[in-house]
Amino acid sequence: MGWKGILQLYSILPHMVQKKLYKFFRLCFDRWPCDSSLSFPLEMWLSYIQPWKYISHRVGSLSVDSEKENRDGFVNVKWKKFISENLCFYTVIFQQLLPKFFQVDLSSPENASMLFHLAKVFSKPNLGTVISEVESNFCKAPVCLLSPSFSSVNTPPPLMHNASVCGSLRQQLMNLEGPGFDYKPFFGEYQTSQVHQLLQLITQARIATAGLIKLHEASRKGWFSQLISCFNRSDTSFVSVEYNAVETKKVELYLEYTAIQLCELFQLEIPSVSLRGTSLQEKTPDTVPGPNGPCLTPLGRYQLVNRIHKFPFHYQENPDLQPIRNYEITFLVRLLHQISTAVNKNYGNKFNDFYYRETFLGQLARQLLTAPSIFYKITKTGSVPSSFRELQTLPPRVHLRYLARRQTVGYLLCLIILGYVCGYNPLKVVFFLAILTAFYFVIKAFFYPMPPPPPPSL
Repeated sequence: MGWKGILQLYSILPHMVQKKLYKFFRLCFDRWPCDSSLSFPLEMWLSYIQPWKYISHRVGSLSVDSEKENRDGFVNVKWKKFISENLCFYTVIFQQLLPKFFQVDLSSPENASMLFHLAKVFSKPNLGTVISEVESNFCKAPVCLLSPSFSSVNTPPPLMHNASVCGSLRQQLMNLEGPGFDYKPFFGEYQTSQVHQLLQLITQARIATAGLIKLHEASRKGWFSQLISCFNRSDTSFVSVEYNAVETKKVELYLEYTAIQLCELFQLEIPSVSLRGTSLQEKTPDTVPGPNGPCLTPLGRYQLVNRIHKFPFHYQENPDLQPIRNYEITFLVRLLHQISTAVNKNYGNKFNDFYYRETFLGQLARQLLTAPSIFYKITKTGSVPSSFRELQTLPPRVHLRYLARRQTVGYLLCLIILGYVCGYNPLKVVFFLAILTAFYFVIKAFFYPMPPPPPPSL
């Protein structure tokens, strides 16, 4: 086979595999799970739509302009024909792939890296312009497969109309998608709204990443602080510590550059993110009004799944019988509850009398006893999912559950060990701590008096 035959084969080979490859990518991105393995078909697709990266030039054949284009990331105008013949690979698959990132955790390094590479490819200086010019050939077509909402403020008007290109594009759309396909322009309102929603998710992921960075910075403590932090009752289980500080900072850079590139490509305003003093739980997930109450949006589902925001939770039953937390010691909670119940049963009337006095004894009782409260007693009725709510009150009482916290037990053990090293008996240390605690409450009752509250009413 001579050079002429090789060139003929090269010219028809892409058309022989184009439809099968297109269907393969469409099926992959439709069925592939939303996890880090998505990078495999993603890299295959990005390799196909960037043939200029894999074309080898003969030595000395590159001009000064071509070298400048390769160095600056420009797409040579000679690839406009390839982009025109494969327009659906750039636009339709991009629109199909983008919602995949609504369902993944963008604060993980793998997912942030995938999104960064996707935005980096499409943010090449003139690739968006070439796609826009190719799409503009549809505008004056007499018969068009496009949706009625093709016109877009972001799509520049065509400089000239090429009838042959228009026919080729219509034939490509018919061949790859079939008749009746609702084609949405790359810079249209639908695509812009998708990108705007993705930018919101990127903003939330940047906030979550900032929390991870603060967590890594807070973990750089001395040995004593690390020992105390083991007994810290604050629940930080919603923050992932799977990744180290270097990877977390890479994620922050990936997300920042991705937001900038997408905003420049679709001419959107770059969202401002305040990363200082951000609390990961200061807001509820994003919702919209629905017929049966608020409904989660895709952004709200992302916030809820990744524990960036959560709905406020208030325990409405007996506060003394709340579920055991992960920062509490189980057997101590149950033992102290039994002791508190026995003490309140024998001396509850005296506690109630002392609590409402206006004397110094009343001040001391208000410092030591738990304040009265109102709660709902929920009784389930029958096998049907219904319940009966009864309002009840709790009087002033002794509540020793705070002594079952790991933090409190850790402090106590450290002081006992320190006293034992210094030659003091553990019982003497505990007795000395009890005296100091009583002295503290007496001083507090004397200098910070609390007025007697009104009795709770049902």
